[in-house]
Amino acid sequence: MDATLSNAAVVVPTFNEAGMIQAVVRRVLETDVVSWLIVVDDSSTDDTIELVRSLERLDPRVRLIVRKGQKRSFARSYVEGFRYALDLGADTLIQMDGDGSHDANDIPRIIDALRTTDVVVCSRYTAGGRNDMTSGLRHLLSYMGSRFSEAALKVPVRDMTGGFNGWHAEVIRKIRFEENKLEGFGFQVWLKGKAYSAGARLTELPIVFKERECGRSKFRFSMALEVLVEVIKMRSEASRWRPPDIGSCAPGLQSRQYPPPLGDD
Repeated sequence: MDATLSNAAVVVPTFNEAGMIQAVVRRVLETDVVSWLIVVDDSSTDDTIELVRSLERLDPRVRLIVRKGQKRSFARSYVEGFRYALDLGADTLIQMDGDGSHDANDIPRIIDALRTTDVVVCSRYTAGGRNDMTSGLRHLLSYMGSRFSEAALKVPVRDMTGGFNGWHAEVIRKIRFEENKLEGFGFQVWLKGKAYSAGARLTELPIVFKERECGRSKFRFSMALEVLVEVIKMRSEASRWRPPDIGSCAPGLQSRQYPPPLGDD
């Protein structure tokens, strides 16, 4: 994989994130390491769309996609954002939530790590990582979903359900991301499982996952149930996943250890 990275796109799906989206956009742009910040909005009923449009007028790096007349879908928002980023010529794609739970200061660390690996999984559950989520049930379901997916699919990644990830564009193209049929946790597991099956090298980067700063969580118990059901299906169908190998990538988990985020204790 070419270690030269130049055009990074951060893709942020939103639905009713008016309370945080301006701060999230500002923090991402202030890192000064991304070419585009693509907000894919699922027809918010609050002021999210208007706020992002105002930011779009101020900075050409900000791009807004509004999904209209379609069933609300976290995963389809990412699919549309990925497609748009690839059309722009992005060579690096970063997934990030719009609620403040992901720290924009980790973006330079992701881009740096991608110089020696194919996929960066920002991990709450690797050494140095931490989950500061206040909901014990959500924390438990996320952790158990990750460990179950790791064991069932034999992917050496502890945080399979995490949504803060960095990708080489070539990996996203090769795994045929538009074929995904899952939502929420399931979508994140599907992406990582497909990438590993295709021969991509995955590296976990320890992060601190923060509780959202405002607004309501989009988590539903059905998302956790979906992971259980779909991982079983994915395990049985794994032999049919494999697309052409991704360049010269070696399968497996990158052994390099990255330091925990600044300020972690």
